[in-house]
Order: sequence, then C-alpha cells, then structure tokens
Amino acid sequence: MRSRLVAVFVALLLFASIASAARVETVLAPDSTLYAVDAAKETAQLEISRRRGDVRETLLVPTTDDEAIESQARLAYDSSEETLYVMWHRAAEGVDEVLLASLNAGNEWSDVRVIASGSDVRRAALQLVLMHAREESDESDTTLIHAAWWSLSAEATVPEYALLAFENGRHLSSEIVDLHSMVEQVDALSVEEAGAPEHPPLTMGRRGNGVDVVFGEKNTTAVTRVHIQPKRISVEARIWRPSGRSTAQTGPTRLIPHGSSPVQVILGGDRIALYTPDAKFRFVVYDGEQWTPVRMIELDEKVTTDELLQELRQTLEENAPLETKPKSY
Repeated sequence: MRSRLVAVFVALLLFASIASAARVETVLAPDSTLYAVDAAKETAQLEISRRRGDVRETLLVPTTDDEAIESQARLAYDSSEETLYVMWHRAAEGVDEVLLASLNAGNEWSDVRVIASGSDVRRAALQLVLMHAREESDESDTTLIHAAWWSLSAEATVPEYALLAFENGRHLSSEIVDLHSMVEQVDALSVEEAGAPEHPPLTMGRRGNGVDVVFGEKNTTAVTRVHIQPKRISVEARIWRPSGRSTAQTGPTRLIPHGSSPVQVILGGDRIALYTPDAKFRFVVYDGEQWTPVRMIELDEKVTTDELLQELRQTLEENAPLETKPKSY
C-alpha cells in the first residue's frame, strides 16, 4: 500500500512539472512520421512540425497567417484515411471560433471548417478524441471526432460537446450540445467555496465505443462524469448523434485553486485525479466512491518527465486500493 501511494505521489509530481511547462501535442503516424505542435502557445501563425527520419518540415495551417490569435491546438491522426486532423481556437476582435482542418496523404489541406463561432463567448480548455465506428451494413469505417470545451461569457459558463462524422474524407454530420443536456437526472450540486478559477475542470477520454467527459461547475468543487456513445440515426444521410447518457456525480473535493488557474483533471479507468498546477502541488483521487483527502507536494527542478507521467496513468488504471486517510512516513 505504501509503495503504491508513493508511486502516486511521484507520478503526480511529474505531471505538475509538465503542466507548468509548454504543452506539446504529438501524434505518430504508422509510417513513423511525427507531427507536433505547441498547444499552449498563442500565436498569429499556427505551425505544425513534421519529422520523417532526419527530415524536418514546418507546415502552416491554412488561414492562420493573419492577425488573429491561434491557440489551444490539438492533433489527431486517422490511420485508416492517412489523414492528420488539427483543431484549434481562433480569436480576434469580434471573433471567437473553434476550427478544424485536415491534411491528407497527398499533402493537401482541406478547407477550414468552423465548428463553433460567436463573439459573445470565449472558448477554453479544448479537448479532442478521434475514433472509428462501423454499423453492420457499412462498407467502410466512419471517422468520428469528439470535441469538448468551455464556452465562457458574462452570463454563463457552459461545457459544450461536439460530434463530427467523416467518411472517406467527406463530412457527414456535425452536432454540438450543452453537456448539461446529456446528464441524467441527478441531485443538485451543493454550493460551496470553490475559489475564482478561469473556468471549472474539464477533460475527455475514450472509453469503449464512446468517450467519457468529466466537467465541473462554478461554485462547487464536485465534478460530473458523463459517458457519451455516438449513434447513427439515418442510414441514407449517414447522420451521427451523441447518445448513451450514463452519469456519475461526485461529492465535493475540497480542492480550491489559490488563483485564476483552473483545476486540472486526469481520467484513468474508473478513476479521476484532480490537481492544481501550482508550486505547491495539491491533488485528490476519486475511485468511484470517495475522494482521498487533499494532499500536497512541494515542487522542485529535479524530476524527469515521460516515465513518471506513464506511472501516474498506470496507477489510476490499475485500480489499486486507495488510502483515504493521510499517513505519516
């Protein structure tokens, strides 16, 4: 038990060190081509690095060479279509959008597709997952792109989810919903002190034939977990819609951010880990029944990266018993 808890501590320490640094999104194609983009950078030109062996190239994403600010870039690779998908956030005076473009095997960019648009909100915490689906009568896979983000305005903080379907590079359908509409009837969350972060936590991860989305709310430290499964509702038009609304709602975590930086969330199997990316790194872990007490680790500069991040996710997914009371060592 003690060694497992220590592993959680060490792995979470790594994840905090990564969160404080620039976030680099990478995808590796089956032919060993590596694509990378700085997902934390706000820039007037969105550039993707492509590496094939010792050859390095810089790819400029279409329409991103003007004065608008591009940020929150996310990458996904569709191996069945040999296509790279790029989703990102675009902001300028009177403009706030989530956009999508793709690069095919012939090195040709698609037209840029507007996923969400409007000047009265600001979109943050963009998430992206690519999956495939095939119904019994289908001759080929449908590429499904799941996306989620916060829409922030003076009036509301809304978690939104989008499902986009493509077949052989052709767009089939798009659907955007408020994640609250996907939640089954549950008890109202109690209002509590939750600090003043920019927005509540939000993450998304694949699970079975669908995705799980975890999101918080203002004025509470509890979170909601929703499983969303895509379903084709029209054979002729090949329209896909989100369905399968199973919901789990946690109790309060008591994890309150000290400033405006949002609480971050990680999914691992049935477990959820929340943490604050501060110098004094605080975290809690939920195993489907209860939260651990808030624990803290003082950060330093001596921790490496990927091995311990992998250990964190492995720790969550192995479902080892959690200690619910702090111990003295």
